[in-house]
Amino acid sequence: MKHICVPKDQDALVRLDADRNIPGDLIEITLNDEDFNKLWEKGFFHSINIQTNSIIDDFEDEHILDECQLNKVVNSELFESENYEGEIFEVVREIKGLFEEALHRKTGIHFYF
Repeated sequence: MKHICVPKDQDALVRLDADRNIPGDLIEITLNDEDFNKLWEKGFFHSINIQTNSIIDDFEDEHILDECQLNKVVNSELFESENYEGEIFEVVREIKGLFEEALHRKTGIHFYF
């Protein structure tokens, strides 16, 4: 299982960095292996990596905190519905929502793969 999360505020961000989260600190989703593999095959995470100079990969932890990078991803064509088939688009929409929350809350998005 792969986890993607956004701390709800700066205090939650500090606790996440120290691995001391309390219930309610995070907005998060969990990707099952099937959904992860579909997104991987579509180049979804590779596209984020290119746009943000990050390394979202299997067996890697990564975070994107920079507001400009978050905006770049949110405003990219990555989340266009025609890029995805069926139910996987719902997962893509959830991930976009996390990027938007990260911007709104000024905390960042964290990938635990």
